[in-house]
Order: sequence, then structure tokens, then C-alpha cells
Amino acid sequence: MKKKSLIAIIILVVLGSAYFVYEMFQVVETDDAQIESKITPITSRLDAFVDSVYIEDHQIVHKGDTLIQLDRVPFQLKIDQTKAQIDVLTEELQTDSIDLKNSYKEYQIQCLKQDEIKTAYWKVNSNYTRVEKMFQSHACTLDDFNTAKAENQMYQSRYDAQVLTTQKALLAHQKSKNNIERTLADRKEKIAELKLTKLTLSYTTITAPYAGKLYKTNIKKGQFIKRAQQITELTDIENLWIIANFKETQIEPLHIGTNVSIHVDAFPKNKLRGKIVSISPATGAKFALFPKDNATGNFIKVVQRVPIKIKFNKGEDINRLVPGLNVQVKIIK
Repeated sequence: MKKKSLIAIIILVVLGSAYFVYEMFQVVETDDAQIESKITPITSRLDAFVDSVYIEDHQIVHKGDTLIQLDRVPFQLKIDQTKAQIDVLTEELQTDSIDLKNSYKEYQIQCLKQDEIKTAYWKVNSNYTRVEKMFQSHACTLDDFNTAKAENQMYQSRYDAQVLTTQKALLAHQKSKNNIERTLADRKEKIAELKLTKLTLSYTTITAPYAGKLYKTNIKKGQFIKRAQQITELTDIENLWIIANFKETQIEPLHIGTNVSIHVDAFPKNKLRGKIVSISPATGAKFALFPKDNATGNFIKVVQRVPIKIKFNKGEDINRLVPGLNVQVKIIK
């Protein structure tokens, strides 16, 4: 009997030693690991009163679900006002277009009259020059000279007056052109303002950017919230992963695609599987807010840790897992 007990003890010691050696040399593990997920703050883009609240603490939502409805009335009134202003400007634009056409037509008419009077004045002026030379050489009478001079002065006055009339027509046409350009610019500005107000109106409906689970919220109906004020936080519970911080002495056998065994502290009976999907480009210390400078002071060697990202295999039961839970990760060499 004693012999059998001794043999059993020896077997247990051998098996225990074998398991210890196996764990020491064939298994890489760490308990410096946590479940991670995308967590998005849900904030307001407007300063407005809360009209309706459709969420509760820890509620599961789907992508596009309405979370909070802000007061739409001020923005809808602004839209109606801007639309009315656009209608007025559109009518003004039609009137300005008619004025532009009429002013251009009037300008063309005055230009034709000016050309006609200019031609007639050129003929009368040529005749006056000829008569003046004849009068100086005593080849015509004083009455002929005075008649030619009076006719020349009359046509010169008519031409000068027509030049002023043509210039006024041109200024009127330019004014009509400026009016239509200004109206077009005002209308374009109001259309842009309308688009911006419609976009602002869409911000009054705060929706879930993706499916997930909400944290808590203290927003109440009738409350005034400000732009960028946080309403709640949304956790993507459908896409979880693990960040495991392995010691630098453990990372040699770790590669992307390596299978891992996952043990969640909160659910010890569940054994999960996953794969390494990425390895940090630097140790965690290098991404610290104040990285340690080993060139100053006394140097104390500290084992560094390298963050490894692990994703769960498809089909694993992760419905009850939440970000922040501690896990233990094992990798067989």
C-alpha cells in the first residue's frame, strides 16, 4: 500500500514538473490585457432646447436611431424666412432682366442717333470750312458765311447733346447690369444660407452613428444644451478586441495571425479563441505623455511592454463581454 502511494506521489510530482516546464518554456502568457472597443462621445452641434429624449441609460440602439430631438422651430422659421427672401430676389431678378434688356436696346438706339447726327455734323462742318475759306478770299457773301456758321453751330450743339444722351443711356444700362449682378449675388448668398440652415435643422435630430450600447445620460426634456456639450457615450459592442501588453522578452514568437487562448476573469468558464491582428510599432512607454529620457540621471533597467491587438475568432460567444474587462492571454509557441 505504501509502495503504491509513493508511486502515485512520484507520478504527480513528475506530471507537475512536466506541466511547470511546459508552461515555462512552451507557453507565452500575460494578464496585462483588457477588452477594448470603439467608444464615441455623442455631442450636440447646436445651442438649443431639448424637445424630446428617446434614450435611457445602457440602452441598445441601432445605426440611425433618434437619440435626442432638439427644438426645430427657430431653424424652420429661419428656413421659411430665407425662402421668402429668395422669392423676392427672384422677382427682382426678373424685373432687373427686363430693365437690362430695355436699357441695352435704348443704348443701341441712342448710338445709332449719335452716328446719324455725327455724319450730318461732319457734312455741315465740312461745308462751313469751305465757306469760311471762300469768305476769307472774298468768294462769297457775309450772309452765306453767317448761314453756314449758324448751321454748323446748330449741328455741333445737337451732336454734343446727343453724346450726353448716349452717355446717360450707357450709364443706365451699366446701372441695370450692376443691379442684376447685385441681385444675383444676393440670391446666391440666400440660397447658400438656406442650405446651411437646412443642414443646421438636420442637426436638431441627434442619431446613433452606429449600432451599440449607450452609457448614461442626464439630458432632460426642456433642458438647454450648448454646442459640443456631451449627451452620452456610445459603445460599439459588436466589434470588440483585446489589447495585451506582453513583455519585451516574450514577443519573439508573436506574429500576426498567431492563435491565442483567451480567459476572461469575469467569466472563468468561458474559453475563447482569437488571433493577433497587429503589433504596436513601439513600446507603450514611448507613447506616454512624458517619455522617459534614459540619458539623464541614473539608469534603472525596466522591462518594457509591447501592446498587441487581438481579435476574437468568428463564432465566439462574446455577447456578454464589455470593454474594460480584464483577460488573460496565452499563446503556445
